Parts: sequence; structure tokens; C-alpha cells
Amino acid sequence: MHLSLEWALLNIVPVSTTIESMVNFSDGGQQVATAPIINIKEAGTVIQARESELVVIGGLINETYKKDEDSVPGISNLPVVGGLFKKKSNSKEKRELIILLKLTVDN
Repeated sequence: MHLSLEWALLNIVPVSTTIESMVNFSDGGQQVATAPIINIKEAGTVIQARESELVVIGGLINETYKKDEDSVPGISNLPVVGGLFKKKSNSKEKRELIILLKLTVDN
């Protein structure tokens, strides 16, 4: 018997997780547990595709903003001239998760 599948309907839920930081829990000065702070992003979609078609799924975007200040200790705190011994910078990072799927039917 030969099975022919022209179209397939797929329910897809891509999930992106990142560990932001670790938090320590204490009980009267003694550490009892450490737990991660997790950032979870997910997006669901339903696609209809033919066998051997390539499907592109995107949309999980993460933007990170960061402000930094470098300075010379002591001198940077002086009035009037302290600003000459400081460096401030702003940065932005943007990432997008793109998933490529190719439907293959295994008989």
C-alpha cells in the first residue's frame, strides 16, 4: 500500500529560554537554595505545507539595552574636571530566532 500525503497541517510552538541571573535564598544567614531567573518567550503558529516545502518561522525577537560607565576612581568624582575622567556608553543588541522546517513524510 502506498500512502500519498499532499498537505500536512502542523501546530508549532517554538520556545526560547534564557537564564537571566541566579538568586540565592537564605534562612538566617545560611544559604538554603539557589534558583535561576528564567526569561521565557514563546509564539504559536499553525502551518500548512506540502512535502519537501521549506517553511520559515520568525518573530521571537529579543532586544537588550545596556548602559556602562567607566571612570578613574577618585579623580572622576572631582567637581568641574571629574567628567573628563569618565566614559559613558550605551549599546543595543537585537536578536531574532528564525526556524527553518522542511516537511518529510516517512513511510
